[in-house]
Amino acid sequence: RVFNRRIAAPIMQCSFHDAATRAEILSFCHRHQQQQQPPVQSRLYTTMTTALSKPLKPSVPPHHYHANQVRTKVFVSRHNTMTVTEKQILEQCANHGITLGDVRQTRSHVIIKECPFCDKPTNNKADNQYKLYVGVGGGAYFCHRCGSKGSWYDFKMKLGGYEVVGMDGASEMSNTRGRRKATTESPSYPSRTSFTTPCLPMPSQRLAAIYISRLLDEKVESPVLEYLTNVRGLLKTTLRKYGVGRATYNFPSKEQQAGSQPYVPAECVTFPWIMRASQVAEQEELRGASYEYKSSNEKDCDDANEDPCVTRRIKARAFQEKSWQRLDPPGGGWGLFGFHTVPQDATEIVITEGEYDAMAVYQGTGRPAVSLPNGCRSLPVEVLPLLEKFEKIYLWMDNDAPGQEGAEKFCKKFGRNRCFIVKPEHPSGVRVPKDANEALLMGLDMNEFLDNAKQVPHDRILTFEELRAQVLHEIMHPEKYVGIPVPSLPVFTSLIKGFRRGEITVMTGPTGSGKVRNKTAMIAL
Repeated sequence: RVFNRRIAAPIMQCSFHDAATRAEILSFCHRHQQQQQPPVQSRLYTTMTTALSKPLKPSVPPHHYHANQVRTKVFVSRHNTMTVTEKQILEQCANHGITLGDVRQTRSHVIIKECPFCDKPTNNKADNQYKLYVGVGGGAYFCHRCGSKGSWYDFKMKLGGYEVVGMDGASEMSNTRGRRKATTESPSYPSRTSFTTPCLPMPSQRLAAIYISRLLDEKVESPVLEYLTNVRGLLKTTLRKYGVGRATYNFPSKEQQAGSQPYVPAECVTFPWIMRASQVAEQEELRGASYEYKSSNEKDCDDANEDPCVTRRIKARAFQEKSWQRLDPPGGGWGLFGFHTVPQDATEIVITEGEYDAMAVYQGTGRPAVSLPNGCRSLPVEVLPLLEKFEKIYLWMDNDAPGQEGAEKFCKKFGRNRCFIVKPEHPSGVRVPKDANEALLMGLDMNEFLDNAKQVPHDRILTFEELRAQVLHEIMHPEKYVGIPVPSLPVFTSLIKGFRRGEITVMTGPTGSGKVRNKTAMIAL
């Protein structure tokens, strides 16, 4: 089948990264040719063997497919409080050849039969097996045979062979006594094939400046600027500080008719993701790539002559059709809109669901505010290192179910202890704003909303404030909390208020005291 043209053509066009695969196909071609009687050496055979015999050139995965990017390091936040479940431990083991039959499960631990970190074999002796314990909840592991121990991330690092790094970019393995340097290769598993990964594409560093000039510096006011100032209530100074611009992008036409244009141009508002060059280099380093800033005529940040600001990516959104959005260039990196406006010494930050909300928070309060890349469900792991230095994070999402649900999920990624969720409330009867931009348009005190922000309550801890309304209602309306009464036992009914849902009643007494008779009477009623 290798000599079938429909199959051979794709093989000839493929670039096999694995030398063993190339050698195997080449060997098969030779064997197939020798088996022909008489031996046939067709032009297709000659072309394939020649192509496969060429030296293997180092190749890299396409930069525009995120799924093909090889991550050599994993960033772990010092604020992380993730709970490791039993399912996660079993999945991690299964991904590395440890089947369900090789583990034992208890309420507190997953016990592995063969410790992959032990230097000496177990020789199938019972006293050498099931010595590796992985704790459910915290994820810490310890082998009672070889003494290997560490955190959940250390366990994943040793199994997978990748490197765990902290905010400073240094390798680390955390334990109860502190941090120590980790090895980048696991002794039990071979290291990955090393190759240079290219930096993700970035837009021209002058493009964002051109878009800003088109929006704010033209003599004739455009409909986009009129929309931003009149409808959204944003000042020109705010728009310029955040680098908002205007551009024209093509989007698929909704009218799929014969003779119609497949794409139509649309005026868009552009939101650049601007960050420091060192932060871009840090993101690329986590991918196993390198980034070097090339100086241009673009004006650097005022306080960053040695660490200039660069445009990571540009988000374009049609101001008349909200569903038309585009990220330029395709396959680029991730960032946060407005992050370049955050002072270097800031310890607090406000994260909003949309770009207009972030600018509204800054305009209404003067506090540093940024926006998520793409709505309430978008929090790429690449942006987590950018937020590591902040001690307090305000999450001001839309006041609806998806927004509040997303805020609670993001708290787990950022760390519960430093996250505060903003839920606007207005006791005077005024309509509650849907988001920060609407609060700005209504002229409300946005600082008051931020000051009243609360942390996400613990799943298993309830405060009296949360139970106050329920307890007060039960005191004021006791008749609504009465269960099924027992008419034959009025005193008993007055004590327990009848049989209520969620309660259990246990009747005790000596032999012959009438327990069965009373229960029979209750059941009969």
